[in-house]
Amino acid sequence: MQPASFRGVPFRVNDESGPVGRDVQIHEYPKKDDPYVEDMGRRTRTYRFTAYVVGAKCFEERDALLKALDEPGSGELVHPWYGRKTVTATNECSVSHRMDEGGVVRFELVFVDSGRLENPRPVANTGQQLKSAAESVESSALARFQGALAVVDMARVKANSLTSGVSGFFGAVQGYMSPFTSLFGTASGLLDTVMNSPGNLSGMLLGTVRDMTRGFSSFGGSVADVQSSASAVPALASIPAPPGTDAAALQVAVVNLFQDVAVANALRDAAEMPVAMSPPTQRVDAPALDVQVSTSEVANETPVADDVIGARDAVSEAIWVVALQSDAKHFAVLTDARQALEAHLSNVARAGVRLTTYSPNATVPALVLAYAKYGDARRADEIVARNRLIYPGFVPAVPLQIARK
Repeated sequence: MQPASFRGVPFRVNDESGPVGRDVQIHEYPKKDDPYVEDMGRRTRTYRFTAYVVGAKCFEERDALLKALDEPGSGELVHPWYGRKTVTATNECSVSHRMDEGGVVRFELVFVDSGRLENPRPVANTGQQLKSAAESVESSALARFQGALAVVDMARVKANSLTSGVSGFFGAVQGYMSPFTSLFGTASGLLDTVMNSPGNLSGMLLGTVRDMTRGFSSFGGSVADVQSSASAVPALASIPAPPGTDAAALQVAVVNLFQDVAVANALRDAAEMPVAMSPPTQRVDAPALDVQVSTSEVANETPVADDVIGARDAVSEAIWVVALQSDAKHFAVLTDARQALEAHLSNVARAGVRLTTYSPNATVPALVLAYAKYGDARRADEIVARNRLIYPGFVPAVPLQIARK
């Protein structure tokens, strides 16, 4: 036991009490025998003392304790049984004197745990910020394309001079942004649009980007979509310029538009990736292997930080490729988009797992390997897909890329 005191002022204690347990709200309903008990959290810890000061200096000690009780804010209570606590004196404290108890001043003291005042901390919705950045890129891309078309004399552009370049456009779109190929059907359809209604091209492409149904299904799928759109940018940049000043200017305008669409599409796909609030934890209560194999339960997917960072860097590099060929206004918009992208995908990766290299001692089934490494056989598909294994039942004893525990 320790001598009791509050703010350094001692007092004597014979007994102490206080409520404990959970703070519950009981809901009773007519015609029902069983109530519903709502748990509101742990009860605020309260310390009640029947205390006193005694002796020739009891009035001096009384005044010192009264001063300590009257001070605002929390103070340190030395509890005889619980030790040091940070508490606040409540308005239930009282002091009393008795004529037949000369030299004794009694107190009824009630303290409560002070706790901590924590104000809400705003957390930026980086996904929404990235969507806004993508919209800014789309608006700037439209203005950029319209400005480029304004200086092109379409009467001087011959269709055969653009045939090779348009085939390159269509091939890049078909290879890296396949949903957009339905707008034109074939390379000839794209050439017809470029030659006869180039002004409508931007509306078709940007409208598709905005109206495309998006949603998150898996981190692996989202990463693949983002990287695919980013890969379209250098593919489009490698298309050779056609002969003729106006034809070359038109092709550059179309290339820039397709590149902006690819960047905006990648940004919108990246924005769909959710940010986990806490890093993954290893499963410690995994059931037996045969139970996991027989169940249809699906394991919760966790992002692989290396994949997410790779997608982030790929789009960032693609943005730089476009930005270096842009005017100052479009460059500023792309720079803001790149910063929003890095902020969001860095948050996504922060709660992900890292990869490591692991070599099995012998050929084993993927189920057994996943259970041995993670205690979760359901992650076998993850190992198979990452390492492109042909036979999941026979994982060879070679270096594999797997997620760290």
